[in-house]
Amino acid sequence: MADNDIVALERQIFELTAQLNALRRKNDPRPVPDYRFATLTGEVTLLDLFAGRDRLLAIHNMGQGCRYCTLWADGFNGMLAHLEDAMSVVLLSGDPPALQRDFANSRNWRFRLASHGGGEYIVEQTTMGGSDNMPGAVLYERRGDQVLRKNSCVFGPGDLYCSLWNLLGLAGLGEAEWTPQYRYWRPPGRWTTAAPTCSNSGLPKSLEGTMIDSPAIRLFRKNWFLREVQTPEITQVVIGMRGCGGAVSFLLDRGVSLDVEPAAYNVLHEAAWAGSADTLEAVFASGAADATSVSVEKPHTGWPANLSLMYWAAHGGFPEVARLLIAYGVGKHHKLPIKGNGERGETSLHEAVAPGPWGAEDSPRNQGKREVARMLIEDGAVYDACAAAALDDTSRFETLLTSDLNAARSTGAYGMTLLHWASRADSLACVKLLLKRGADVEALLDAGADRTMLNKNGKTAFEIARLGASYFKKRI
Repeated sequence: MADNDIVALERQIFELTAQLNALRRKNDPRPVPDYRFATLTGEVTLLDLFAGRDRLLAIHNMGQGCRYCTLWADGFNGMLAHLEDAMSVVLLSGDPPALQRDFANSRNWRFRLASHGGGEYIVEQTTMGGSDNMPGAVLYERRGDQVLRKNSCVFGPGDLYCSLWNLLGLAGLGEAEWTPQYRYWRPPGRWTTAAPTCSNSGLPKSLEGTMIDSPAIRLFRKNWFLREVQTPEITQVVIGMRGCGGAVSFLLDRGVSLDVEPAAYNVLHEAAWAGSADTLEAVFASGAADATSVSVEKPHTGWPANLSLMYWAAHGGFPEVARLLIAYGVGKHHKLPIKGNGERGETSLHEAVAPGPWGAEDSPRNQGKREVARMLIEDGAVYDACAAAALDDTSRFETLLTSDLNAARSTGAYGMTLLHWASRADSLACVKLLLKRGADVEALLDAGADRTMLNKNGKTAFEIARLGASYFKKRI
């Protein structure tokens, strides 16, 4: 009987939700001011946040001090690609832009961020009257240069906007039984040989089933030879394996040496290439090796040389590795010139914005490359016109062209011009700036790009576009 009641109520909720959305479609939008916000790159308006789209979803977040707001944002982050297919999305809070970005990085969020600073926007556009900082969301529409507020909603435990509550409800759990946390478990800093009670796995029962309970550690616990005769070669192998951070700590804590040649392609580069953030963190935290080593010589024919570990994070699209490396000082190498990287540029930022070999632009690895690029820029990497064109950052690109009237004609590494970079990245707006020299860039009239210029592979910008840019592929 209870099952039937549940099914009937679920159907009723489904039908009521459909009615709710029908009312939202009919809801008349009302004009709102073009509010101003602070970002890491300067002041923007509400109209700017539409980024040329007709709809904008503004997520109201109470800031890094709210665990519940973090829970909602974690969920939205997972569906961000789907949301952004339908509308522009921005996360707003009162935190300063630098704090917003630091916290977003710690959560692996990919939102565009802007700060209202607790000012008139959040007072006037709150999702609940009488509360200036209520979490929720507002859907805005744009009609020309006018912004209109269409609909809004309030976030709270058990609402329609965080699917976790419904899944907890299947277990009979609600806000009274469960509270979100920023982190749910942290592995102990060191192993101890004084574990009093062990299970059949050879692990202390208190640790069985935790992150530090991995197949690699079970192997060491069971095999006396590996426990007693732990050689540097074993450590070298484990460091390059993703998910073995606990095993690396296990070995290093017992004094197993780690010998790496700083100027060579070593196991740290291998780990960065594999995206093994956990094993790298174990190494750096122990002090066994320095994160700022540089591979001076190329490891294989055809590979680039003079590489910091950040190159591999940029190449593979591993934001978690990039974040770790920045924390351990690799930023000192942001200007390090990479040798022999061909059309992909001369810096780690260039590599991050260069096309990845992982299929569609929205594939996780390619999105990871863009995230690494953003992190590098925010950490002070030189954000030049090549990178701006590759990221389709028209504002930055135009600013740099205006400051250097010869840039449009100049040739960079491997014969790559700005037109090559913009065409390959499908940056149509940047291509237009270079080729059509619109009225808003009159200063560039005498600095036009040469559309016939070849790079060292004998390719024009148009040929690169045919190979790598979806816009041109649809038109030729």
